[in-house]
Amino acid sequence: MAVATLVSGPLPVDADGNEAPGAPAAFRSLTAGDYHTCAITSVDQVKCWGASNFAQLGLGDTQVHGNGPGQMGNNLPTVDLGGNRTVTAVSAGSFHTCARLDNAKVRCWGRNDQGQLGLGDTAARGDGPGEMGGDLPTVNLGTGRTALSIAAGDAHTCAILDTGKVKCWGSGANGRLGSGATANLGDGPGEMGDALPNVGLGAGYVAVAIAAGDAHTCALLLAGTVKCWGNGLFGRLGQGATATIGDGPNEMGANLPPISLGSGLTATAITVGDSYSCALFTTGQIKCWGNGIAGQLGVGNEFLIGDSPGEMGNSLAFASLGIGRTAVSVSAGGATTCAILDDETTKCWGINTNGQLGLGDTAPRGETPGQLGNALPAVDLGAGRRAVAVTVGSYAHTCAYLDDATLRCWGNGQSGQLGLGDGTNRGDGPGEMGDALPPVDLGTPGTTGVAGSVECDSSAFDQPVTNAFVVAMRTTDFAIEGGGMADAGGLFEFEVPAGDHFLYLIDPSGTCAAGFHGTPDTVAVTNGSVTQVASLMTTTKGRAIGNVTDATSGAPLPGAWALALDQTGTLEQVAVANASGFFTIERLAPGPHYLAWLDPAGGHPIRFRQNSPTLPGSLPATITAGNTYVEHAALPPVTPVGTGATLQGTLTDDVTGAPLAGASVVALDAATFAFVRATTAGAGGTYALDVAPGSYKLLFLDPTGAHLPEWHADQPSSELASATPATAPGTTNAALTPAKGSITGTITDDATGADIAGAWVFAIGPSGVAGGVVTAGDGSYEVTGLAPGTFRVVVVDPSTDHVLEYHPDSTDYAGAASINVVQAAATTVDVALAPS
Repeated sequence: MAVATLVSGPLPVDADGNEAPGAPAAFRSLTAGDYHTCAITSVDQVKCWGASNFAQLGLGDTQVHGNGPGQMGNNLPTVDLGGNRTVTAVSAGSFHTCARLDNAKVRCWGRNDQGQLGLGDTAARGDGPGEMGGDLPTVNLGTGRTALSIAAGDAHTCAILDTGKVKCWGSGANGRLGSGATANLGDGPGEMGDALPNVGLGAGYVAVAIAAGDAHTCALLLAGTVKCWGNGLFGRLGQGATATIGDGPNEMGANLPPISLGSGLTATAITVGDSYSCALFTTGQIKCWGNGIAGQLGVGNEFLIGDSPGEMGNSLAFASLGIGRTAVSVSAGGATTCAILDDETTKCWGINTNGQLGLGDTAPRGETPGQLGNALPAVDLGAGRRAVAVTVGSYAHTCAYLDDATLRCWGNGQSGQLGLGDGTNRGDGPGEMGDALPPVDLGTPGTTGVAGSVECDSSAFDQPVTNAFVVAMRTTDFAIEGGGMADAGGLFEFEVPAGDHFLYLIDPSGTCAAGFHGTPDTVAVTNGSVTQVASLMTTTKGRAIGNVTDATSGAPLPGAWALALDQTGTLEQVAVANASGFFTIERLAPGPHYLAWLDPAGGHPIRFRQNSPTLPGSLPATITAGNTYVEHAALPPVTPVGTGATLQGTLTDDVTGAPLAGASVVALDAATFAFVRATTAGAGGTYALDVAPGSYKLLFLDPTGAHLPEWHADQPSSELASATPATAPGTTNAALTPAKGSITGTITDDATGADIAGAWVFAIGPSGVAGGVVTAGDGSYEVTGLAPGTFRVVVVDPSTDHVLEYHPDSTDYAGAASINVVQAAATTVDVALAPS
């Protein structure tokens, strides 16, 4: 019953029951409560159906919607959230619902007897006229604060703020708010906003996902660990006890330890049911703990797990998914768990009284070992169909968003929560699933166009393509008929004329290869409808992962740096190992790369691949497109050099003077060149290294590869021997030279000279599209981050008012001029487009 997203960056909000920062964009659009269901439509509006006895549908009444003929489709109103607001995430609690709006504010409606709507009173919203739209206040999260994600539980709600902090309001029973008390919050004046305390997660902990259940709450933290608080009955908090946590002083923060989930495991997703919790790991395995009375923990018994000592950590068994199978998402409901597996099937286990497992009967699964693994059937979603998102309701129904952009629900239908125009259960008898299960009719927005999602089809990434460009071409002559950009979640929608079209996809980052949707496949658009498509692009990059450990003890080295260098030894990227010592270096170009690891605290010397102390003694790793390269490192312990003197300074961009937050500083002993310590610059580009008094060689690095590495005093990274030493204590500043260049200019109309806003400009390098932007209101643009070399420039007007042009005045790539881009400079290319 919760929604989550990353703490920073333009990434998708994920969907209810699948609380994972990197989950598919489709996850954001689907949520199931006790007896109601909500979904985000193709035009980013919310529709809810099912029971509305507490106004949880937000339709201005308390009538059931979805259990009779003629109630769905265009006859089902969208939830009025005011003005031109759209929705980026929706979360259904038991009897209330919350939405995150496009401006990152939150509005909640439905039951409010315990302040779960966060409006400073206990009056329900959405059960009468004049309560929704602009009349529905947004939740006051504090001065200047917005929400990154939301999670609605039984009678409480939580949000991750733009600061990475968590706030919860509503019922305080059992400590589920993590406030150190049991008082309700949000049910009276003066309790919200700045007065609403942050949940104590502990110093340095940042939440990246939040899940709210019946009487407890869990947070996924940036390090891949999990903390839970609230009602400890059944062991749902995973602390080996049943004590309630968060209802008294000194129980939260540093006093609440992360859950012990097992050696070397890093959680990437969390989900909670009524009285149990589950985590998905980087390995694709799942562990669940708490109430297992219906087999919902997936381990083949009906035991409580996590309520007694010795049941967690390595003793906690993985859910049985089948031989060789892993999961890509997991959702927990009342006492039912569902997972989408790596082979694109969906499996559900636990209670099944209303057919919520979708197996054509009402028999539970998971109470004995013989009911799980290979013996557990996959849910039949129809011929050739697969789920891209699944959510399990709190009571007894399940819904899945499929790859053909349809929505299908099964299980308890008594209150219309399946959206099929009746009160009949589905999935509890033979012949009710597969192609016989109708899709939920959410109607059409009344426009003619195309909408869908763009993802990178890769085992290494498997994620939405942020800001992908999508061009609709006429099938007869490939003329451009329209286009649009995908949002931060890879979702797009734009209008095109009715007829057959090809869709051409472009990733401006160059991570995925440009190409047609399909081979290409024809996309048929009819009048008055928006055709849904799900497009997969092929990645051009790979990645490297592994664990960094102490060579003597085998203990993980959290905070260790993993470095990728090109064939010349120039730094490309730096990744930091998490609490389990696990690192990921993303988006590496295919080919050889050197890998190195260092401990910035100085307790271990640097090591290159194959345990070499030097780069010349190392062998490069070969990265291939779309694949994951695995390399582990074991660093021998050494006694760190002493402290007592501070080396400090500020790192800036040599061209703009802007501070370089996140840049790295490496200190070597000036006499022996031995590694001493390293650190990372803070928000203002400032750094401080605590070392012993003496002389040091300082290397300055940009972990993103956007600036060239250099030694102190502007000396190249290859000049270690002659690099000027810095003296500790002392101040040493550095201005790093950008490693990339840019192409800039203005796009105008060739006939009138008027600036063209909204045109697409692409820089095409030797291996394809290297960057792309949209022109501003004055027709200006700048394509940044281009490696020095030659490029071609192509300009597209998606409004179809101007012809496509390869600069200068060419209709194809062969006729385009070569544009030379140099390091740390902008090359000007102005283009005048001829009217079409």
